[in-house]
Amino acid sequence: TTIKMNTISKISVAVTLSLGLFVAQSCVHDDDYATPPIECNLPEANIKLPELMQKINANQLNLDANKAITDDLILEAYVISSDETGNIYKTISIQDDPTNPTVGTQIEINAGNLYTQYPLGSKIQINLKGLRAQKDTRAGIIKIGSVDPTYDLGRIALTEYEKYIVKTCDPIQEIKPKEFNSLAEAMKNENVNTLVKINNVQFLQPDIDKTYGTASQIENRELVDKKGSLKNVVVRNSNFADWKDELLPTGSGSITVVVSKYGSTWQVY
Repeated sequence: TTIKMNTISKISVAVTLSLGLFVAQSCVHDDDYATPPIECNLPEANIKLPELMQKINANQLNLDANKAITDDLILEAYVISSDETGNIYKTISIQDDPTNPTVGTQIEINAGNLYTQYPLGSKIQINLKGLRAQKDTRAGIIKIGSVDPTYDLGRIALTEYEKYIVKTCDPIQEIKPKEFNSLAEAMKNENVNTLVKINNVQFLQPDIDKTYGTASQIENRELVDKKGSLKNVVVRNSNFADWKDELLPTGSGSITVVVSKYGSTWQVY
């Protein structure tokens, strides 16, 4: 008897620019003043993401009394997440290269529909002066956010985030995930907030969990390798996700995710 296995749904990361979109986002000025043109005369970035992460880990950033960056540091990186379907909430994950990243991080922003301004695959500039860039001690990972007296990092305010984060005029890139053949290979600190594809995985209990999510709360669905080995990895699914009611696949296959972590628990989105 041949058992037909379902394949875990993959997140499509191929982004194609139509001619119309290219023209709409072009840096060439024309006589149509209805839509303001994107600002293309941006300053040059003066720090790369790996360097920023190294400075954070070594406590080498110049900070004020509120632990905000005081130097005029301009970072460029690529957007690898999207809140279009409702599963990502008020954050953007970024990595240093679209196809061969070495490091990634997360930006906390108090706004929704961020995919319309910072679409998947776009290169953005982050003006770091006045922001915090440090480890979130609750999650155990490095993030970029605002000064907040209550938390290590706050969300950049709705009225301020556009002055800190700017989409460049560079063409949208296809984000190609790093590929791994087991959960153990993928769940490493250097892969946090990068896009990865993991082969040979399956959900631990699809017959019990049934769907990716529910309408009432965020749900964790546990992943295991095809051979059954458990790596304590959960797929985080929001109750606002468009696809929360889709049935979990009962077979094994591959899954494309943004890697994250909360304490000692590996999480993927």
